[in-house]
Amino acid sequence: MTWTEILNQINDNYFNQQTHETLEKSKLLGYLDNETIKNKWLGNNPCTSDQIKNLELKLGVTIPTSFKDFLLVSNGFKNIAPMVGNLNPIERIDWVKNTEQEWLEIISKFNYPVSDEKYFDYSENQDSAYFRNEYLKDCLKISEWEDGVIILLNPNVKYDSEWEVIEYGTWYPGASRFKSFFDYMIAKKNCDVTLWN
Repeated sequence: MTWTEILNQINDNYFNQQTHETLEKSKLLGYLDNETIKNKWLGNNPCTSDQIKNLELKLGVTIPTSFKDFLLVSNGFKNIAPMVGNLNPIERIDWVKNTEQEWLEIISKFNYPVSDEKYFDYSENQDSAYFRNEYLKDCLKISEWEDGVIILLNPNVKYDSEWEVIEYGTWYPGASRFKSFFDYMIAKKNCDVTLWN
């Protein structure tokens, strides 16, 4: 699937299941703005290659290929799934250590050893309790907190040009993990949209 197809499916999934009342509620809660509702599009204008190069210079890394390809289609995205915050536009992407110092200080007190066999399980049946908190300090924050959930890119675990994606939830015993941003979004495109209502 292309990024356009994935984002169109997430978008259509969302708007096909919403009523006027639920859209108004989303607006009141600050999840959506008038323009998004009017245009029925959760995305933004694409990033330019120069914007991505500038982000990479600022961060001092080459960002993962699938995340870069996503930004070239939409600079951030709203409501990718129930209880998941908006994906940040490029202007608000930053290292966790620069934005979440208090949270990192708290979470660092809960490091427990996890075997490779348990950690590197990316199946639908993975146990979120088998998570390595020590990776969080090095992660790139690509979403805002929403319902206790944040989306991160983890440069400690790489698959070719991809970084692991961590969906950390305060109500998980740990975090859900995906091999790439592409895999993460493929999983989210089929979520149960009735949870939004």
